[in-house]
Amino acid sequence: MSDKKSQNDNGKNIRKRFMKLIVRAGIGFLLLILLILFFLTLPPGETLIRKIAQNQISNILQRPVKIADFSTNLISSIELTGLHIPVEDEDPENTLLGIGRISISYNLWALLHKNIRLKSVDVSGIDLFLQRNEDGTLNLPGIMTANGDTAAKDTSTGGFTFTLEQASVSNSNLHYEDIPASVKISLKTLSLKLRQEQPGHYAIEMSVDSGGTRYREKYFALRKFLADGKVTPEMYQLDTLRLDLTDIILSGDASLSRSTSDAAIDGGINYTINTTAVSDLFRDQIPERIYPVRSHINGRIWLSRTLENPAVETTLEVEGAQLGPDLPFAATAHLVWQKDSLMIRNLAMGIFRGTIIAKGAIKLDTLYQHALNLYLNQVALEELYDYIYAEKSPFQGNIQGSIYSNGPLADLFNINTEVDFTVKKFNYKSRSFPDFNLEMNFRNHRALLKAEQGQSNIRADLNISEEYLSGSYSAEIGHVQPYLALAQIPGVTGSINLDGNISGTLDSPDISMAFSGKNISYRNFPLNRIDGNLDFQKNQLSVRNTTFSGEIGNIDTLKPPFDLPDISGSFSYEGFLEGSPENPRGEVLLSANNFSYRNYQIDRVNVHVKIDSHQVSVSPGHIIRDSLLLSLGGRYDLQE
Repeated sequence: MSDKKSQNDNGKNIRKRFMKLIVRAGIGFLLLILLILFFLTLPPGETLIRKIAQNQISNILQRPVKIADFSTNLISSIELTGLHIPVEDEDPENTLLGIGRISISYNLWALLHKNIRLKSVDVSGIDLFLQRNEDGTLNLPGIMTANGDTAAKDTSTGGFTFTLEQASVSNSNLHYEDIPASVKISLKTLSLKLRQEQPGHYAIEMSVDSGGTRYREKYFALRKFLADGKVTPEMYQLDTLRLDLTDIILSGDASLSRSTSDAAIDGGINYTINTTAVSDLFRDQIPERIYPVRSHINGRIWLSRTLENPAVETTLEVEGAQLGPDLPFAATAHLVWQKDSLMIRNLAMGIFRGTIIAKGAIKLDTLYQHALNLYLNQVALEELYDYIYAEKSPFQGNIQGSIYSNGPLADLFNINTEVDFTVKKFNYKSRSFPDFNLEMNFRNHRALLKAEQGQSNIRADLNISEEYLSGSYSAEIGHVQPYLALAQIPGVTGSINLDGNISGTLDSPDISMAFSGKNISYRNFPLNRIDGNLDFQKNQLSVRNTTFSGEIGNIDTLKPPFDLPDISGSFSYEGFLEGSPENPRGEVLLSANNFSYRNYQIDRVNVHVKIDSHQVSVSPGHIIRDSLLLSLGGRYDLQE
């Protein structure tokens, strides 16, 4: 019995000694851990950690990463200062990313329970320089741009949960250059604050003091950017937005709901644009007649529907606008963009002392199907003429009417168009003319045109396809003066009649015309009568069976370029002409009576001129004074 008792006592003593050894070893190991941790909080330990982290990051990025300083108490915080990552290994001074300071505060007790709980993350002094090269690559390390294995990867956190209570970024600068697109973007003194209000719900504030965007030689200065909002598992919400970019000011709010499979969007943005500053930027692309563009545009944009199928609606008003030095302009608009369609609910412009109103829609597909109504009311003809020709208008009148168009803009020959215009109170050089009416219809490749003004009228009926055309036209114009003045041929008076046909192709049309005119005058040079035919075929012009005549009672009344100084008298002429400009044929009989030049008097002059290609012959020419008769003749070669 005593032996068994002795053995039991020995076993208990061994177990006690073993447990004491385990406890002592555990205490020793814990003390060693604490000693190591304490060592790591000292400058030599922090230096060791800094070098290890620096080497590991350098190996991963294959760049000579530098960390100026590292400090930690291991229990609750880590701080890193002076992080520098160069763009290239060969150019360590050229910065890709620089960070002045990173401070992380965490909960060690939560970490021991597999909860990564960051009380705060504060980053300051970021300098990030991104560049997209000509070949489309970014100046990032290969590890950050590689596509990697496309197979499914394990994204589990190993049972850890993550919580971020607050974060901030301050005094930071971001720079991006897209070389192929010639775009540079910079954000300076950027600040960002993130604060957790409840689990999964964050409040965000962001601001940028300055910066800008450069596109080619155009620079848009960023004067201010402010934004704040909330992020929740169900929604992104923008409560306040303000952006001032070269006198383009945006402000508003928006939200994106993620509670459904198709995220819903909602919000509104107000905008104000000072077009003077914007037009100065695009000076080289604005026509001289409308520069500078001085105005203020105020409007609002509404966002609705879903992210996959958004709707954008906007209203705008242009106040106190002036195009160029002397063209007042005002406008209001209501536009809606939805599912590849742009709807013009209303577009009203006050210009040329009248109003122009547009309504319609266009589908933004490959054919650009559209339907558009355009209304003109009391548009001043003289203002429109001044703008087009940049000179004072000889016309006065008010234009009113409408244009309707529908069909595919990508296929102009299948567009249907209706035009109906009237010019009321029509005047030319203070002379009143009847109202001018124009009607035009293009449908199913057929164009019909009708213009009327008093006793004058113009008609046309054409069939037009993508390659061929055919049809007829006619015109009876009692007063050609205003019509030709619109074509910048002033000073012609008289009446003309036209009648003809058109055929051939759009590239090479064939035109035939029978024409006649009466009492035509240009700079007082008379053409009392003309009748003939004109043909335009294979890009060649020719006339046939054309006769003409005219007379003037006093040569003194001729105006430049037909004026003949120191010559007086009367003359008449008649003749015919045919052929092409390169090969004309014709005859002209000239007669002058009581012809005088300074102190020389001639009773009568008769001249018969023939033209045959480049040969001009006079046979005979008679000059008569009193009883004296002088005959002249000759032949001339125009080429020589």
